[in-house]
Formats: sequence, C-alpha cells, structure tokens
Amino acid sequence: MVSDYAGWRRWVFDHPVAGEGERAWYFAGGEMAFDPEADAENALLWVTRLFDEANLLPDDFSMAQIGQGLWFLIDPSGSSHMFALTNPAIPFARRAKGIASIAALYRGLFDPKCSRATGGRKLHSICAVFWSVAPFAPMGRTAASTEQDQAFLAVLEKVAVLENPVCRKSVLEALDFWKGAYPERAQAIRTRITG
Repeated sequence: MVSDYAGWRRWVFDHPVAGEGERAWYFAGGEMAFDPEADAENALLWVTRLFDEANLLPDDFSMAQIGQGLWFLIDPSGSSHMFALTNPAIPFARRAKGIASIAALYRGLFDPKCSRATGGRKLHSICAVFWSVAPFAPMGRTAASTEQDQAFLAVLEKVAVLENPVCRKSVLEALDFWKGAYPERAQAIRTRITG
C-alpha cells in the first residue's frame, strides 16, 4: 500500500503505457495501492501538490505516462481522486487550494506541452476533455456550494487567458456546463477567449 506522496506519485505514473486498443494498467483489476475514498485527506493533499508541481512531471516520466496517469486521476472511471476536491467532509479552505491547483496544472503542464506533437495523444486528449470528464459541476444552492463554484470559475478564468488553443477549447467546453448556473460569469470568460 502507498503511504507517502513520492510512492503515490510513482504508483500513478510509473507504468507501461497501454497501446491502441489496450486497457490501461488501472483497468487490469486487482487491489489498488491507494484508496482515495478511504483517505480523502491525503488524496486531496497529494493531488494538490501534484497539480502545483505539474511542470516537474516531465523530469521523471514520459509524456505518454503522464497522460495515462492524468486520465487515471481525473476520469472517475479510473479513480475517485477528484471527488476529494468537492468532498464536504474536508474543510473548504483545503479544498480551495486543491481547486486552485487545477490552474497550476494547466499553466505548468498543459499550456506548454498539450499538443499531439509535444505531449502525445494521451496528454492532448485529457487536456482537451478535462472539464468534460472531471466530476465537477456547479452546485450553487447553498453558501458553501456557491463558494466552491466561485473557486472553479476562478480557475476557468485563469485558464482562459493561456496561449494554448487546446487549453482554451477545454474552457469553452466547460462553460457549456456552467452557463446555466452562472450565465454572466460564463459569458465573460467566453468573451476572453473568443473576443
């Protein structure tokens, strides 16, 4: 079992990359080395650190390994790590740091590396569909939910000004989910991208 950040990071990324038509390591079955639902506090802490330090990932792993590992973390069909960012059992101040770290993931890794040429297919695809697969949706019914929503919208605003067109496209797709609850804010973010 994984018990520290360094071991968890290796466990997420240090695997052979599945080829076309092959299943990724995390679909192979068997016991997982870390359960983010049983240890949501560490899941949040480690995801936050990973995203904040995303620019360091290429020092240790191939772009294909990074893309595969991010698919595992972000897509709920791979793992439930992302639910830690919205888990109401964890104080919002800590979750807010985790949500804010998404902007660092975009700025430090996706913006410079997210293209088929530099990042490969897996990294490019998770960058492009991040907001479509991550389990984040506007809540907006209580003060706490609104606070969480505002944190996600702040991330979208930060990503909207990045140069990489794949990053900006992912924000445009996200806004389709957020425009119903926050039409003015969503339109303002869209205008930043489309002019």
